[in-house]
Amino acid sequence: MVDIKYLGMEDLNEEEQNLTKQLSEEYFERIQRDLKNELCLIAHIKVMNTGGERKEFSISVRTEAPLQIIEASEEDWNLEVGLHKAYKKLEKEIQHKFHTDRQHD
Repeated sequence: MVDIKYLGMEDLNEEEQNLTKQLSEEYFERIQRDLKNELCLIAHIKVMNTGGERKEFSISVRTEAPLQIIEASEEDWNLEVGLHKAYKKLEKEIQHKFHTDRQHD
């Protein structure tokens, strides 16, 4: 079972919601493999700068695993790029804290 919680999805259109869910599920599997443990992934998306034509996204992701909470955040004008950057930062934090290395997967 994929345990992902989404916050701020009501501010996204349907395409952005689907993109957020798709990328979160992909990274959830990778993160769960690295941690080798049950975990909860929380993705919080904030839409900033809504006065103009473009949207800026503030993305915070965190894992809640037994005895450990790890967080990463990123801001970007492109939701997909911002999500990838945030999840890559999260993976890097996990590798740093748990000394996992995905080079040999």
